[in-house]
Amino acid sequence: MEEVQANPFNPQSPVDPNFFVGRKEALKDLHIYMQESLEGQRINTIFIRGERGIGKTSLAKYFRSICEKTLGITSFYLLLNERKENISGKDFVLGILEKIIEFKSSEKNFLKKLQSVSGFLESIDLGIIKLKLREVIKNSPDDTRELLIFLDKINASLKSEGSTGLLIILDEIENLNSKESIVNFTRTISDISDELTIDKKIVFIICGSIETYEQIHNSDERIGDFLKIIDVSQLNQEEVKEFYRKTFALLRCNITDKALALLAGYCSGYPQIMQRVGYEVFKNLNLRNRPSNIDLPETSIGINEASKSWAKSHLLKIDYEDITDKRFKLLAYTLRKIQTDLFFSENRLKNEITNKDDLQAVLDAIQLLEISGILKRGKQQGEWSFKDRLLSLFIQNIGIAE
Repeated sequence: MEEVQANPFNPQSPVDPNFFVGRKEALKDLHIYMQESLEGQRINTIFIRGERGIGKTSLAKYFRSICEKTLGITSFYLLLNERKENISGKDFVLGILEKIIEFKSSEKNFLKKLQSVSGFLESIDLGIIKLKLREVIKNSPDDTRELLIFLDKINASLKSEGSTGLLIILDEIENLNSKESIVNFTRTISDISDELTIDKKIVFIICGSIETYEQIHNSDERIGDFLKIIDVSQLNQEEVKEFYRKTFALLRCNITDKALALLAGYCSGYPQIMQRVGYEVFKNLNLRNRPSNIDLPETSIGINEASKSWAKSHLLKIDYEDITDKRFKLLAYTLRKIQTDLFFSENRLKNEITNKDDLQAVLDAIQLLEISGILKRGKQQGEWSFKDRLLSLFIQNIGIAE
């Protein structure tokens, strides 16, 4: 019996670095900023911004893997999950330190280096880290300045292991109820970087949405002066095809050009959607005898199954079965026809639909979407907008594979 391979697609996780594609300009800029820090010019803080599901984390993690393999960087990936309303600067700094320790908790050599620098690690036994609480209070950094000095000491202690610098990724900053802590943190790094007598071989990468960046910018309009901004947008169709071609090739599956074109059109360059569709295509291949070629039938099944799971994830108030009825299919067909995206108007729909019965069905679908919170009134009378771009893409792509 043929062994069933593990599904390489994971809709809940960033793209595996082995399957990463595109982002050449972004990677070029990241390398420039990293090189500046490795040369001791400055401590760089980079903000990767983009929409939900666009691939910010995938880019950061891929860059992290490159830095570790080719530059000898010691890196940390930290998920922020602090929900306190008024978190102090010291609490924020301590939170980062705790996550650094947690991230490397299985690497005894690193922890021993940290122990020699900090003095507040009591023992490390079977992955359990014991802290000297009194020493934590006494020796841990109180603010951003002290954290940078502390990180520089860690970096110096790791030089004997071949480490050339530190890369610290702060992800999911949307989880911070108060954005003031991240504003103060990045501002302080910028203000004191030049005066600190340390190696400065430290880079911070912050991943956040466009909305979060705007909140931060509203708190301090100078934010653009001390953050290096890298915008992440949709992958182009050729990059989407490359992703699927590369991933399925590793599974010893060929995929036809027609199937690739269908996948590229449906996914619209969103890694999150690419992962979800790929997951369903592969899962259905494993449920029966796997074909040597993946063609339109296999791809269509995966897209339709992904649509159902997407509906359950993002359209909680409407069942997928409801969305596939005549009203929604007419709306989806019309939206694709006029190539709209976030915003569309009643007049544009009327221009495309001459049959009054069809138009009423479309307007019924709009009303249901508005009631459910998927649509909201637009900037002008008779205009609507989707809650976000992913929902827009979902509605427009209903029935695309049928």
